[in-house]
Amino acid sequence: RINCSELYTFFSSASLAMASASLQAALELGDVDSGLPDESPVSQWQHPPSFYCPISQQCMHDPVVLSDGHSYERRYIERWLSEKSTSPVNGLQLTHLAVFPNHSLRNAIEEYFQQVFSVHRRAIRKTISSPEGCSQTSLLRTIDALMQCSLLISADMSMEMILQQIMDEAKTLLGADAASVFLVDAESQELVSEVNSCGEVLRIPISKGIAGHVATTGEPVIIRDAYQDARFNQTVDKNTGYRTRSMICA
Repeated sequence: RINCSELYTFFSSASLAMASASLQAALELGDVDSGLPDESPVSQWQHPPSFYCPISQQCMHDPVVLSDGHSYERRYIERWLSEKSTSPVNGLQLTHLAVFPNHSLRNAIEEYFQQVFSVHRRAIRKTISSPEGCSQTSLLRTIDALMQCSLLISADMSMEMILQQIMDEAKTLLGADAASVFLVDAESQELVSEVNSCGEVLRIPISKGIAGHVATTGEPVIIRDAYQDARFNQTVDKNTGYRTRSMICA
């Protein structure tokens, strides 16, 4: 194997230093009240650029180091090297085509997002435990930030896997009994859920129920008692045998 230990160590140290600074910022955010204004650091959070693959511009899961000193997502750089022998970043001829796993960067990415998730979870739990002191907007904005992070780290996964991860995270975080992810079927004008706690494909008219209201208006809602809300569509409950009590829909 070609020895690139010095190059690897230098790059890993730089990545860890950047991640360390970002982690510290994330931890500091954990002490901020969940009722944050739009101009808050949470809503303007910038993830470390070194976490993104220069080719795909997506967050890396399996970063490898190339002889140009940059790290890439393995499958993208292997595809690149199957056709070219130049650096994707500077276009120069590579001294060799070997790639080496960047374990330090991969660990830094995982630890960073664990900390960011922790910040959002604490903010959401704080809001839920003190509903009289926080607005629905604050809660929903924090949940949205959590979902955006989930999308970022799952960018290379299938859509179904991404939605499943987001749903599972939200379900666990909120302590919910059940959860569903609906997608808009523009052709049939229906909301369709293939990712849900029922394990079935659910279909409802796009204009019906709480989900329909949110889909058509773009207005997220929190419902304390579903059966006391005139917009609630009981069809899914009747078909699945589950009784919805409270719900959040965004």
